Amino acid sequence: MDLAHLRHIGLNLESHTFDLRRCGAGAVRGRGALAAAGGCIGDAGSAGYAGDTSKVGRPARAVGLSTKCSSIHDAASRLAVGKSPAPKGQPARLLKILCLHGSVQSAAILEDRLRNLLKKAAGLARFVFVDGPHLQGEGDGEGQKRCWWRAGERPDEPHPEWAAQWQLSRQVIASALDEACASGDPFDGVLGFSNGAAVAAMVLAEAARGVPALNENCSALRFGILCSGYRPDALRDIDPLSGFATLHVFGESDPLVSRQQTDDLLALFSNPRPLQHEMLNAKHHVPSRSQDVNSVCEFLRQQHRG
Repeated sequence: MDLAHLRHIGLNLESHTFDLRRCGAGAVRGRGALAAAGGCIGDAGSAGYAGDTSKVGRPARAVGLSTKCSSIHDAASRLAVGKSPAPKGQPARLLKILCLHGSVQSAAILEDRLRNLLKKAAGLARFVFVDGPHLQGEGDGEGQKRCWWRAGERPDEPHPEWAAQWQLSRQVIASALDEACASGDPFDGVLGFSNGAAVAAMVLAEAARGVPALNENCSALRFGILCSGYRPDALRDIDPLSGFATLHVFGESDPLVSRQQTDDLLALFSNPRPLQHEMLNAKHHVPSRSQDVNSVCEFLRQQHRG
């Protein structure tokens, strides 16, 4: 029941020199209407996933955290300005998707790398991009690279301050969810890349398990798109989750996330059965080629029908 094998081919992350398994990133942005919602976090590894070794051991630095999330951009809102009602065959209401960047990235970087998907899915969904609160590396403004949590010294162990780092990231995400619910426009799903995919899994798991910080505003969440993701250590021993449709997108030759890690994340979801899409001849990057973007769009159509 696999779906057909989801920023541009030339932007593959494998060309970067950092190790995504120890890094992280995050903030909320998209194209168009600025909203308020959270803080800034970067995409580090998962609990126990590695990244920029030069930053390991430094305390995470939170940026702009408030009761609202700084710099949230709603991609589809701007694209839709001045448009007539949805054409026949297209949904009247667009799905709203919270997007979580990967390690040593930012909301702006992920938005740019997903531009082919944003264009193709303009009649299906709105994508809202959020920055993680933890800074990584150098840069100013939107050029600052971030993470959601940092990884430990070894690939298979979490950072000693992982719990505190996740707590801060959870606050940013909860703020974005709360803002959306308060406006009467809640999120339908979550999309994450690399460490952002691990964070998306944390969000769905905590929503399912009734964690107060997220559960109150996660009731509308019903699906996840997890790109080049892995299972966080914090979710190693929990029972499979039910009630969330998921699409798992991964590169055939990903040098950073193994097939075993992909399968471990797949096994976190049971009902409905998770769907998977392998990007052929691809490494560690988001869906950008037409066949991969089309797979994601088909999954979004299923969410409209379902």
